[in-house]
Amino acid sequence: MFVGRVILFLFLGDLVDAGLLRGVLAREAFRLFMPRCLEGVEEAGDLAWEFARMQLRGDEEKLWVSTWFKVSPMVSVRNIVYHAPFGFPIFEKLSDGRFLGEVFKIFYQLDVYRYDLSFKESPTKNLDTLLVSSCKPIHRTEQK
Repeated sequence: MFVGRVILFLFLGDLVDAGLLRGVLAREAFRLFMPRCLEGVEEAGDLAWEFARMQLRGDEEKLWVSTWFKVSPMVSVRNIVYHAPFGFPIFEKLSDGRFLGEVFKIFYQLDVYRYDLSFKESPTKNLDTLLVSSCKPIHRTEQK
């Protein structure tokens, strides 16, 4: 499926802005390495958008962020506003370029222990659990 998308974009290369094309290729490549625990979590795609943004510079980056703002909805959970195109670049700067890597470490750790991130049933409960688990190491219980 990914290869088909790449071929389509290569043919459309003259019709699509080169910066957007580079961004789409980076975003889709990044999605190939997403932890399984993020499958089905709609907001996980924002990590791929952020990775792509980090690969672009100047006007290409501005166009990418502008497009991201147009397609990414603002979400509120318990008075916390989640809007990745606004927050992720700020977090990346504040963390001296470590934000995306640190977030991925958390999700890979959750993936190792097969933590379910389905936010459909109880988004606030899972959000609270995720925030707490990101602050404390997860200990594996022995299987009998």
